[in-house]
Amino acid sequence: MNISNLQQIHSSMAQQVANTQASIQPNVQSKDDSQRFGNLFVQQLQATNQMQHRADVELQNFMIGESDNLHNVMLAMEEASISLQFTTQVRNRVIEAYQEIRNMQI
Repeated sequence: MNISNLQQIHSSMAQQVANTQASIQPNVQSKDDSQRFGNLFVQQLQATNQMQHRADVELQNFMIGESDNLHNVMLAMEEASISLQFTTQVRNRVIEAYQEIRNMQI
């Protein structure tokens, strides 16, 4: 594996972390917490969708012979899988919290 590939992967991951941290920072506008969480969740869904699409494109390119780098294909597929698992777990926790609040007696 070429060191420049590792540097590109590292820089792209660092950029993603910086973007995520910037979006998590408290917003001083008049949005309430539910809107911020909703926006953050929508952004995560879009990012997950983009990762899934990128993995599909990488796999298709590998299968038709346009790319011979199996490492990038496997990396894209694993990133997409982890992102989907994370998003699913967040969704499950939100649903559990909603159900718990709904079942509280007033």
